[in-house]
Amino acid sequence: MWNFLIAAFSILVYMNKYNLLIVTGILFMVFVPEVYQQTASVVLRPAYVDISDQSSRGAVLMKLTGYESVDARYRLYNGSSQYNCWNHVTGSYITTNSYSSGPLVTGNPVIESRFWIAYLRGNNNSTVASYRDRLGPDYTENYQSVSLPSAESITSAFNLTGKLIASSIYSIDYKYIILAWSANTPVSASHSDPVTGDFIVVCPSGTAIDKIEARTLTDEICGTIYGSWTETSEAGQIELTDVLKAESNKLKERAVVFYPVPAGEYLNVSGLSDKTEIELYNLAGVKIMQIGNVEFLEMRIYIGHLASGVYFLKVKGVSGIEFYRFVKM
Repeated sequence: MWNFLIAAFSILVYMNKYNLLIVTGILFMVFVPEVYQQTASVVLRPAYVDISDQSSRGAVLMKLTGYESVDARYRLYNGSSQYNCWNHVTGSYITTNSYSSGPLVTGNPVIESRFWIAYLRGNNNSTVASYRDRLGPDYTENYQSVSLPSAESITSAFNLTGKLIASSIYSIDYKYIILAWSANTPVSASHSDPVTGDFIVVCPSGTAIDKIEARTLTDEICGTIYGSWTETSEAGQIELTDVLKAESNKLKERAVVFYPVPAGEYLNVSGLSDKTEIELYNLAGVKIMQIGNVEFLEMRIYIGHLASGVYFLKVKGVSGIEFYRFVKM
């Protein structure tokens, strides 16, 4: 995108044959590229990382803002080695170092994208790694790069195993980040197996784990269990919290309400104005569609074409931006 500036240059002064002073000017149109304040930063990396095996699991939380395009693909690399990142679109780990075949950034980095990268250690037998992305459609030039904060490798370990339990809001058919905490310190990260919901998080010996937390790839806390673990144990089940019931009272207090729960072919809506903008996202943070004024001013949105699952509505109005979650039957 380009802005333009019109400027006057080269004022010419001369005398004509009648000795009259003539002043002319030449106008130039100068095009100035629009400036993006793009940034990539690491929000959270656990204090310890398991690198004992190529299939060892880890995760890092990223934040991207001000990008020129939503079409950004990334790698976690260390020289010619790399962690194998999870591609939430294909449901597989990426082993190639080709950016065009790499995972697509979750969400909308033009505005702001906050997302977890779930990965396997791959051939990077090190805690040292950097994040780097490139923009499509060619993915030939490096765009943003940032080094991951330092972390200790786990040399002596104990394992905590468990299972995620689905709710009406959260299905286990997605990958979730599993965080092990000691007091207020994120000690280690892993991620669940889609479909089964099983997880294993590797922790350093000598550290007492008092909380295990499940988060979505878009960094929404959706389940927690507490305990005191210092050795290999069955940690138990984490129920993916049905927060919609807890939030229903809050929604009633707001101007905007979406119902029923779960929704069928239509999602009813009240409290929107003609200046409201709505975007629909899936659970992975991928934008599916822009919802037009005609649809929501008729007090309902057609969602019959959507697959069953959890979705988010990004509502932008005069009071700012709010997110609403709903379930499609």
